[in-house]
Amino acid sequence: MGRIYAAAIALSALAIGAAFLLAPDTSGRALLAARYTARAGFIAFCVVYLAGPGVKLWPNRLTRWLARRRRHLGLAFALVMAIHLVALAINVGWFRPRTPESMIGGGITYAFIFALALTSTDAAQRRMGKWWRRLHFIGLHVILLTFTVSYFSRLFQADYMTTGAVFAPVVMLLIVLRLRARSALAR
Repeated sequence: MGRIYAAAIALSALAIGAAFLLAPDTSGRALLAARYTARAGFIAFCVVYLAGPGVKLWPNRLTRWLARRRRHLGLAFALVMAIHLVALAINVGWFRPRTPESMIGGGITYAFIFALALTSTDAAQRRMGKWWRRLHFIGLHVILLTFTVSYFSRLFQADYMTTGAVFAPVVMLLIVLRLRARSALAR
């Protein structure tokens, strides 16, 4: 399991390292660190989101390995997003202040990320019963919605259109694959 967390930290470190290499000044580094750690989080989310459905769509050793380690993959995603939150807080706190209202959606998403992480134990699952599955289903889809809104909205912003053009189709692919796995299960 340690390799999963090490990979999450390495992915985040790579994102921050790229920001430091590519930006000419501290403000730019803070901005790119926030952006790149968000993208690292999206990559981690993709793995988590498809870990279960992957077994139904492509039953093989890798997909079964991912499905068995969903909990740790989810916690690794939360770790990447915690690192992103630090990068974002530095960017927003020191260089690009935002209104509290503009951070409500992200705040709700982070509440779900941390709620999912805190309830990712067998004991929490037993105590919560059916509510555990509901929380994790809703939380996973709130996170998906946040990435969806974020990347699709970039399609309509000239400075960020390329990012939207790259990541919005990935979001759609995630949704299509998840629905396809669900329909395969229903048969």
